[in-house]
Amino acid sequence: MLLIASACGVALVVREGKRRQLAAIGTWTTGRVEMIDLDSDSGLIILAFEDATGRTRKVFASGTSSFHPRVGEPARVLYDPRDPSRAEIEVAVRTTRVALVVMTCAFGILGVGLLVSGLAR
Repeated sequence: MLLIASACGVALVVREGKRRQLAAIGTWTTGRVEMIDLDSDSGLIILAFEDATGRTRKVFASGTSSFHPRVGEPARVLYDPRDPSRAEIEVAVRTTRVALVVMTCAFGILGVGLLVSGLAR
């Protein structure tokens, strides 16, 4: 169980690192939600946006969060102007950050618990 939690934590850290890199060079724009399929395994949100050249692009993101916009609603998108296929929906960015904070707190509490139980022996 701890190994699985550790792997999830590492995956979140790597994903957040890629998002920070995108945030450093990316451009924010507003797109519109075209489709939401929460019945698939990981959920799916499809959002269309126009890049700086006026070309319509699509972002595909997992959508298991209840904080996603509805079909037809606007949503903010962060994309790389040099490679617009690298894009993230704003809600996905926030959801990963929340998960990273929760995992950090959980590991901190677990670590303190293990330390205290080890010292009590």
